[in-house]
Amino acid sequence: MFAPFNAVQIRVSIDGIDPPAWRRLIVPIDWNLEQLHLTIQAAFNWWNYHLHEFQIGGLRFGDAAAAYESSSGELASALVV
Repeated sequence: MFAPFNAVQIRVSIDGIDPPAWRRLIVPIDWNLEQLHLTIQAAFNWWNYHLHEFQIGGLRFGDAAAAYESSSGELASALVV
């Protein structure tokens, strides 16, 4: 019998930029969003100075106070996982 999955492959892309920027990552299946956030930071060679938000099944996770800079309530750019 096959062993249960212990990792997932995801494609991370940044919306609204040209040319497109994306990374393909393989991460442990039991990681939380903080661990995923740090991995994405490393994959894009960022130093934790980019705002981020995770959208999962219609729910949004991130720092809402810092993410919304305009009165329209839209993110300046979105990271799609």
